[in-house]
Amino acid sequence: MKKIFSIITLCLCTLLVACSDEEAVTSSLQVVATDGIDFSAASGEGTITVSATEAVTAASNKEWCTTTVKGNVVHVAVTTSSEVTSRIALVTISAGTSSVDVPVIQAGAVTIVDDYNLYYCCGYDGGEFDFSFKTNSSYSVEVPEEAAGWLTYTYDTENNVLKFNVAASADKAPRGAEVKLSAGAKELVLSLSQIEVSLDLIGGYWNMSYISGAYGQEVAGTGQIGMLSVNIVLVDALQENYLPLEIGENGTLSVPANVVVGSTSGYTLKTATALSGGYYSLSVPCVAVPKVKDGKLIYHFGHCSAYTDGQAVDYPMIYAFAGSSVAGYWEYYENLEISKPLE
Repeated sequence: MKKIFSIITLCLCTLLVACSDEEAVTSSLQVVATDGIDFSAASGEGTITVSATEAVTAASNKEWCTTTVKGNVVHVAVTTSSEVTSRIALVTISAGTSSVDVPVIQAGAVTIVDDYNLYYCCGYDGGEFDFSFKTNSSYSVEVPEEAAGWLTYTYDTENNVLKFNVAASADKAPRGAEVKLSAGAKELVLSLSQIEVSLDLIGGYWNMSYISGAYGQEVAGTGQIGMLSVNIVLVDALQENYLPLEIGENGTLSVPANVVVGSTSGYTLKTATALSGGYYSLSVPCVAVPKVKDGKLIYHFGHCSAYTDGQAVDYPMIYAFAGSSVAGYWEYYENLEISKPLE
């Protein structure tokens, strides 16, 4: 009799547990589906669909992630992230006494650009300029309104390239534009110009500015491009040193490396080129591309990797050598820029 009672009790308990589980299933809150809540760094929206027998509410624990509820669908919106690392918000969804936390993940902002490819110039027949650009964030490309008639661009997302097109110039008048590129927290300015520089325009006096390595301060004054013996040189604003110059296609200027420019106290002075990362080169030139702005012809030396086989060039330098050994830099010309009015 005791065994029969035990069996009946066990059956009743099993039945009660089964009924209790069934009631829990029908009254609990369950996430049925999620769509688009694993975000890139760009702003966006996604949804969380739930199953519930009571009214649904939702709240996020982060300001950058907001929620709205329509029926059993929770709509999630995130703002653009400028953070390098990913971030997580917890969306708490409630119905009656039940609740569930759903993580919402937004990737960190990743923008890849070539900071050393900021200048481009072509002749009056027009041309094209490719700029490497990749981002998972919202971006903008601002072409000045006055340049919209001759400067256009497309974004090749498959190859991560911004393709700029410069139209032919019918009146053959110099023109230039500065294009502002923004992506997440990254901003830079691309200079695109159209001009054909004559040799007589290159020679003569120029307004010059740079940060002097020898004096540790900005220098502004008058420099000069002229002939020294049979070579073209750029004399600096302090008239203490000169840089050899080579003139390339369409007036492009370059300072060749490993050229002797003098001697002092037993040291031989040679040109060198500062590269990204604090390195220097005795083989890579420092190039300056013609730039047209505000009625002036401007040359900024460096940051023209399209003209240096992809090398990330900063600025020209003069190094002192004792024989074949490097003694140290004699002078460097950071942010070297020369300009003169267009005549």
